[in-house]
Amino acid sequence: MSTPARINPFLLWFSQRTAGGNNRAQQLRRSIREKGFIDDPDNAVCVVRTPVSLTTLHNTRVAVTQEMDLSDIPIIIYEFDEPLPEIMVNIRRFGVAKTWGEALIYRTSRQHLEPLPPYGRLERPVMSPDEDM
Repeated sequence: MSTPARINPFLLWFSQRTAGGNNRAQQLRRSIREKGFIDDPDNAVCVVRTPVSLTTLHNTRVAVTQEMDLSDIPIIIYEFDEPLPEIMVNIRRFGVAKTWGEALIYRTSRQHLEPLPPYGRLERPVMSPDEDM
């Protein structure tokens, strides 16, 4: 069952090599500078518990909080074998994945250049720069 929690973002692993495209990183940086990190339960940072890590599926948000040196963010932890919401399965958000663990493996296996290890990696994804940083 999913569990709300708070965590230091530097403890999370990533499921992508790149993140923050289409100006998402710049917009998020600007929003956090202006309003702080907004704790929105309807748009939570999703994290999957694996045998070796807590790995995020929301790479841009976690990477930006690391860049900004935030020490505590809200997350929702999903168990590896916990079912995905029906809407995600129906729209094939993560291919044919039916659990959060399958979604994570789908994400890590579909990276540029070569797949990541199935549970992700600690190294932050490459992000687009912020023009007004």
